[in-house]
Amino acid sequence: AAKRLDWTNPQDVTGANNWNGTVSTVSSTGNIFSEQAGGASVSATYTFGGNWTTLTHKNTTYANGSFTLNITVTRTDVGSNPDQLTVTGTLTVKDSGGNTLFTANLTGEAPDPVSEGSLKFSGFYSIGGKLGGFRFSLTDVAHSGPSAGDALTDLNFQGNA
Repeated sequence: AAKRLDWTNPQDVTGANNWNGTVSTVSSTGNIFSEQAGGASVSATYTFGGNWTTLTHKNTTYANGSFTLNITVTRTDVGSNPDQLTVTGTLTVKDSGGNTLFTANLTGEAPDPVSEGSLKFSGFYSIGGKLGGFRFSLTDVAHSGPSAGDALTDLNFQGNA
């Protein structure tokens, strides 16, 4: 079942809304954007990079930093049910001087895996045992399966980490 995240309470990480990223590397074992059959499982590994303008982390506001998101998306056929889509990875956020503010481990899913070339993921991230929530969209821009043209949009995260 889909999980709902509460984005309204003040948290330790704020301002991390609607970040967009560009693919620097991608590799895959098949098309994660297409329905699988016969118990098949395919995966794609991406590295995205991007910039942000304002972020508050542990009550300190930072400006003009960067992020790197490394993710592996796995799509598995589960019979007559919709395919299962999961994502795992790491998010590293740096300040304007290139100093790492934090690295978070991500685990999530796409609750609606059949969505016209765009997969919408949500889940939880952890930093040192503390949890927060994230969401993002991954779009097959070329409609050809995983490629360097795919788009990461609307990366949002907040939490107590």
